[in-house]
Amino acid sequence: MNKNIERVNSIMNNGTETNEFIKMMTMPDDEFKKVYDVFKENMEEAFDTKEYREQVINLMKNYPSGNIDGELAAMEDAIKDFTTSINEDEELSKEKKDVLSLVINKSFSSLSKIMENPRNMVKVKVQRLKDSIKLPTYAHPTDAGADIAAAETVTIEPNSTTLVPTGLKFAIPKGYEISIRPRSGLSLNTPLRIANSPATIDAQYRGEVKIIMTNTGDKPYTINEGDRIAQAIINPVPMIEWEEVSILDSTDRNDKGFGSTG
Repeated sequence: MNKNIERVNSIMNNGTETNEFIKMMTMPDDEFKKVYDVFKENMEEAFDTKEYREQVINLMKNYPSGNIDGELAAMEDAIKDFTTSINEDEELSKEKKDVLSLVINKSFSSLSKIMENPRNMVKVKVQRLKDSIKLPTYAHPTDAGADIAAAETVTIEPNSTTLVPTGLKFAIPKGYEISIRPRSGLSLNTPLRIANSPATIDAQYRGEVKIIMTNTGDKPYTINEGDRIAQAIINPVPMIEWEEVSILDSTDRNDKGFGSTG
């Protein structure tokens, strides 16, 4: 087998996908040209999948955290040398060189993004009720919550509570919930509070998400369309299996009551 094909193979998994990759890359060049376009497209998508992200995150758990910037810089230098080696390989056709270069550069690009933000992804379908509505967005890649904006201008009277529409509907996967929480800046700098914080959106709910906002001040407060008013966090929600017993085991706190630790 060609040495560069072997090296790229070592970057990928040792599963079915890798075996298929080797099979394709060792095809005669004239046969490879016939499947080149489809195969290249599949390789472009292979490193953007949820499965690939989860696999890398699981592997990262086995290694101590270090200097990510330094590690990525070293990897980038190695990738450049590797790409040069592929381009100079006289055994490989142009199409095979393209695929090998694509795989190593795409894998590095995806890997660097995951290393900088090693979090699993949960896909949530979202419907906007009008085109001007903003989708929830993370201000920074490592933020826990995605900011949600108001869909229209709403004025809340003093010491009053009002529903503020977001213009969004979610289809949350079963086994998850989205909790709606305050934005710290809004809580610190304004009299606005989310009355039922943290609010829960269940997987079965398909209606428009509206934020229950309270104005704790003594003057009317206007929320303008597009203002960020809350943040959404997705959480897994296992079910509780209640196991009834005649008596519970003791702890240091026992029956001392709420607030017993001070």
